[in-house]
Amino acid sequence: MAMRNLLVYIGRQYDPIRARDLDKLEGTGLNAITLEVGLGSDKFRYDDTRHNNSIVDFCINGVESFFREYAKSDFQPWVWVGLPHYEATHGTINYERHLYKYYRNYIDGVRESLESIGRWEDVRGFYYSMETVHPVYEKISETSPTSNSSVRLMNDISYYIRDLDDHYGNEFMWCPYYGFNENKLKIIHNLGVVANRTNIFDYILIQPSYYFQPSEKENVNAVLDSVTNEYLDQDGEIVDLDGDPVAGCLLHNRNA
Repeated sequence: MAMRNLLVYIGRQYDPIRARDLDKLEGTGLNAITLEVGLGSDKFRYDDTRHNNSIVDFCINGVESFFREYAKSDFQPWVWVGLPHYEATHGTINYERHLYKYYRNYIDGVRESLESIGRWEDVRGFYYSMETVHPVYEKISETSPTSNSSVRLMNDISYYIRDLDDHYGNEFMWCPYYGFNENKLKIIHNLGVVANRTNIFDYILIQPSYYFQPSEKENVNAVLDSVTNEYLDQDGEIVDLDGDPVAGCLLHNRNA
């Protein structure tokens, strides 16, 4: 069954979601909700332990508050829990490995919190909220993508989430944008390498960028070709603007 997933923003700058809001979604055909945990300008920084720990606590509390309302609603689809953002600054990008422990603490805290209120079983998996590979001005290696610190962080989090024996066995989802502006081709390349050459994500939902960047009309067809081209695998693979598979490699065990 196709995923019909609604992105729901929760956090400091948003009105709280109430059970009555969720009730209105009953019968709409939606079968999943993804929580985007927002803190305005507050994001993980590689060099600020106190700040990062406060983000972990705030986001866990926000997720629990959502699920307390979710429990009162008649509309209870699968939920994907979003991971907090990190700052896309030069310093943080170069030291992303230092952020892994905060993501791990967040994932553990979400599970502990939701188990305490009996809602952990409603979680389908986690959503990686960073929408591109950093830095956007560099192309990552096709043969060793995890040599890039951004991809390595994705991979480490994925292993922690999806390891059945030691951790959770949940699934991992990403919603990157296809690329625009002066780094467009590099962004597309990096998205394609992660999608076509790694098993990091179970689901990749591609944003064509057109709706926020109307000049990028060609992206719409490229994204369509990535999932429907009859000459490609039925699960899809990311193609470039010429319609060719990025990095020329296809994986068969994830959905695009």
